[in-house]
Amino acid sequence: MLKTEDLILTPENKDIRIWRYLDFSKYVSMLESKALFFSRADRLGDEHEGATTQLSRAIFHAQMTQMIEKKHVDEGLEQMEKMHLAIRKLVYINSWHMNNDENYAMWKIYSRGSNSIAIVSNYKKLRNCLANSIHISAIRYIDYDNFVIPRSNYLAPYIYKRKQYAYEKELRAFKTGPWPGHPMDLKEDEFPAGEEVIIGLEKLIEKVVVSPFADVWFADLVKTLTGKYEFAFPVEYSSLKSKPIF
Repeated sequence: MLKTEDLILTPENKDIRIWRYLDFSKYVSMLESKALFFSRADRLGDEHEGATTQLSRAIFHAQMTQMIEKKHVDEGLEQMEKMHLAIRKLVYINSWHMNNDENYAMWKIYSRGSNSIAIVSNYKKLRNCLANSIHISAIRYIDYDNFVIPRSNYLAPYIYKRKQYAYEKELRAFKTGPWPGHPMDLKEDEFPAGEEVIIGLEKLIEKVVVSPFADVWFADLVKTLTGKYEFAFPVEYSSLKSKPIF
């Protein structure tokens, strides 16, 4: 069986800066809980999350056809699909954007509303703050029409995304929740929507950057609130907020 560690894509530059774009309510929740929130894979808004590729499925179909009677092949494929869908409820993900600079598109896409922030760190700090049982990998962007995702590891699909998402430059921390029984036997309400992983935020966060679209008073609010929770990381205005020079 292929080990998850063999699939991981670690950034060459361990000091690469990473950004997590958040709306204000999620920032407050992070300070309150002193934790990073890991969302359940099927709650991320991408229906392809955890999916395999057409070529992977075709190869699996061919292999099954050689091993079992044809009438059972469709049943096997159906079971495989159900398993993939069930595992989506057992994988929890925390995503970051790798970039040495802030990104205008990320502000527009991933921060809801104008009054939002980005927390800034780097790969090395994130790795040091999380337990070894939590995997961290840069996402591999692939052509889903012409790529075979390894089938011997159930976490493999969570390291790949469609090439159309390459602009995200995603660094993904991910873990699995408890497996109280066979995944397909669990009911929807037995899966928490997310998990909070308590960490040393003061060791992780380099700074907080306020959205370039934020109201004037918002930066002061972020600074005040950060201080009330007894954190000292700096709060800065977005560099995109600077005045043009003509």
